Amino acid sequence: MATNISTKWHVAYTKPKHERITAKYLEDMGVDFLLPMENTIKNYNGRKTKVTQPLFPSYIFVNPKKPQSFYDVLDLYSVVNFVKVGKQIAEVPQKTIENIKILTVTHQKIEQSSGTFKPGNICHIKEGAFSGLSCEVVSIGKRNLILVRVDVFQRNLLVELQDTLLL
Repeated sequence: MATNISTKWHVAYTKPKHERITAKYLEDMGVDFLLPMENTIKNYNGRKTKVTQPLFPSYIFVNPKKPQSFYDVLDLYSVVNFVKVGKQIAEVPQKTIENIKILTVTHQKIEQSSGTFKPGNICHIKEGAFSGLSCEVVSIGKRNLILVRVDVFQRNLLVELQDTLLL
């Protein structure tokens, strides 16, 4: 391993539901890590309960200071491997780590989506007041709502629409 890993952040892939125990091990080892958490409401047997869970299940961001720490992380029972791009271990830019820290510290409501609409996609609105207009997807939220940018009279309007209204 190269010695330049000490300043780089990496993503460790953990066994399912082992993110917190991995964080505890890393803390005990003195290795810098980031485990972003989010508060959500879960429904258990008809009761709503506030739950804190990892923002990225089975992943933890790690910044080993020494090459040996890098290997020590891999030796943890709860760590499966580091995330790789091809054969190289993926590096996470410092700016990305800072952005994740800001999101989790400010306790902003974070929504994840795996929908087929992606920001930047150009779509057409098929129903409603904006029927027939072209739009650009800006962001995607829960409840199948999509924030789109519509160019009308050389002005951009941001409109929240149901995904079913887009082609």
